[in-house]
Amino acid sequence: MHNGDTLCIVIAMSDTAQHASSVHVLGRALALVQMALLASLVVTAPWRRPGWPSLVLIGLGIALGGWAIATMGWTKVSVWPEPPREATTVQRGPYALIRHPMYSAALLAAAGLAWHGGGGIRWVAWAALATVLGAKARIEERLLKRRFPEYDAYAARTWRWIPYVW
Repeated sequence: MHNGDTLCIVIAMSDTAQHASSVHVLGRALALVQMALLASLVVTAPWRRPGWPSLVLIGLGIALGGWAIATMGWTKVSVWPEPPREATTVQRGPYALIRHPMYSAALLAAAGLAWHGGGGIRWVAWAALATVLGAKARIEERLLKRRFPEYDAYAARTWRWIPYVW
C-alpha cells in the first residue's frame, strides 16, 4: 500500500513538472512569435517619411516603453513571461496604472508601424501581435500570482494595458 502511495505522488509530481514545462515552452514560443510579428512590421515598412499619426503612435510607444524599462530597471527586463528568480513586484511609474506597460508600448509602436504601411495585412499582423501579447500576459499573470501573494490585490486595482479602459 505504501509503495502505491509513493507511486501516486511521483506521478502527480511528474504531471506538475510536465505542466510547468509546457507553460515554459508555450511562453517562449509566444515571445518568439511576438518578436517575429514586430520584426515583420519593421522590415516591411515603406521607405517614405511616416505621417504624423504614425510618428505619434511610435513616439508614444517608445516613451512608454522607456518609462517602463527605467522604472523596472534594465537588468530585470525580459521578453520571456516567466519572472526571473530575482524579480520583485514593481508598482510605481507606469506600473501604478497598468500591469503590462511594455506590452502596451509594443502595441502602440506597432500600431504606428501598421498605420504607416497602410494595407490590411499590416493590421492583421498588429491584431495577431495583440492576440499573442494577450496570451503571454495571461501566462505571466498566472506565474506572478503563484510567486507573489500580493499580486492579486495589485491586479484588482490596476488595468491590464489601457488605463480606465482595459
